Amino acid sequence: MGNVTTPRGKHSVAVPTSTTVEQRVDETELDFGCEEAVVEGTLQRMEETELPEELRGIVDTYQRTLGDRNVHQWTWLYVIFGEVTLSCVPDENAETVRELKTLLSMYNVLLDDLAEEYDDSTTFWELAKVCYPGSDPNWDHPDIDREYAAVGEEVWTAIEAKFDRAPRYDEFAEQFEFEFRQAMESMEYSRLTMDYEGIANLTETWLYGPHNMMIHAFGDVDLMFSPSFSREDYGEVREAMLTFQQMWRISNWVATWEREVRECDYSAGVVVAALEAGVVDRDMLDELEAGELDPAYVIERIRAAGIEEQFLADWQRRRDELRDRDFDVETVDLDAFIDGMNLQMKCRLASRGKMKETDE
Repeated sequence: MGNVTTPRGKHSVAVPTSTTVEQRVDETELDFGCEEAVVEGTLQRMEETELPEELRGIVDTYQRTLGDRNVHQWTWLYVIFGEVTLSCVPDENAETVRELKTLLSMYNVLLDDLAEEYDDSTTFWELAKVCYPGSDPNWDHPDIDREYAAVGEEVWTAIEAKFDRAPRYDEFAEQFEFEFRQAMESMEYSRLTMDYEGIANLTETWLYGPHNMMIHAFGDVDLMFSPSFSREDYGEVREAMLTFQQMWRISNWVATWEREVRECDYSAGVVVAALEAGVVDRDMLDELEAGELDPAYVIERIRAAGIEEQFLADWQRRRDELRDRDFDVETVDLDAFIDGMNLQMKCRLASRGKMKETDE
């Protein structure tokens, strides 16, 4: 991949090649292992599916009160959770599970926006109390954003009602709360990287970043609703979920980093890798935040360095390692989950740009 130059004064230099990962895979070269007709059918359902009445009512409240997310985001997740669910969840519980995971994703986004977009740590930590032992949110706390908290309370009340239906809730609740807390810490790390220059590094980005995807927590949700699952399989399932979570994180980074650069959010792994490789530097990002540099210039430098292709190659490597592994489990089909992750990645790349914008 050749160097790119630009007539931008002190930035008129050749783009260096990133060496964080040796292999690169272009999006068109990825082997997803799923029929194109299946992908097209899933994408069509994402466009045409009506959310269940309860979810739609909560989304309406969200949009009316906060108004910063496209309804497509929630429909996208609702549909994909129907494809990315552990095979041990019986049909009679499948709908409850995907509605619950959609609601949990909504609560996750509420918290993530508090940390990254609004920098409201007081409201963030009050709402985060839902997953910390011995603490409950005070939805009417005088020092928090009460309007924002009201949306959070409505979402969490709906979540708790669905947890009440889980036949094995008590068995997996503590593990779920542990994983949910990791998502909170992931958001806090991301906020710190935005507030304190020089913190961001790729090692910690990989350590903390994947937890915000909550795939590990969603695995525990699946098991809460899986009467036939054997705990003898739990260790290997948890191991696999760590990799699935990393794969989902890569798909999110690859699909959102360009938009986040325009929003002056530099926490995505793609951008952190670009910083470490010298493809961009803090001076450029400072100028970007000051409105003195065109975001398209920064985006083009990162593209030209092939960093996105490195992350795609990393996703494929992790997927292939899972595919080649002989899992010693009997009560869940992890190969089927790998198929679901292939579909998720394909649909995520096809849905770039549709996950944040409002309906206006």
